[in-house]
Amino acid sequence: MQTQEERRRWGAGRREDDLESGRVCILAAAVQCYERQGVAATTIEDVARAAQISRRTLYRYFPSRQDLIRGVVEQQAGVFLEELRKLTLRHKGNFHSLLVKSVLFSIEHGPGAARYKLLLQGSNALNGAQYYLSENVMARWEAILSEAFTEAKAQAEIPDAIHLPALVEWMGRLVLSWIQFPASPVQVRKQLDMLLLPKLAR
Repeated sequence: MQTQEERRRWGAGRREDDLESGRVCILAAAVQCYERQGVAATTIEDVARAAQISRRTLYRYFPSRQDLIRGVVEQQAGVFLEELRKLTLRHKGNFHSLLVKSVLFSIEHGPGAARYKLLLQGSNALNGAQYYLSENVMARWEAILSEAFTEAKAQAEIPDAIHLPALVEWMGRLVLSWIQFPASPVQVRKQLDMLLLPKLAR
């Protein structure tokens, strides 16, 4: 719970009674700024002005500009990851086919749903890579695939040496590479089937 002093720092007579509501307001302001002028050109001052708060208040929620960018990506990624979770629940095939579908879905839907395009433009490509593979996003991927992965291990579909965190990071890097250097779904599926996913088989 915020103190009265912290609540008074919010502009337009607003009072944010908990940390999460304040965080949501700041992230919404950041998205507006990023969409209007791009990530690289947006400063902490721009976001604070858009949120109608002081820089000091913003820094209480996000200690640095990098933390703010990460916050935007992770919040927006939640929309996309929820859709990915629903896909895994509908899936009826083996774990190999689930990984292929997950990668294809992520390439097609990830950039738009999670506003990754804001961070994958020109000089921001490296920032996009850094945050696309953030711990929080990777943890969500792991949670989504955990049940299917455990079942695949029990059914001996994949070797015991394969661990879910490493597999999820590998998937994230693949998805990011195909977002930055696009290929058709047919090409992606062929490359996965021929070169990489067979290594998961016993």
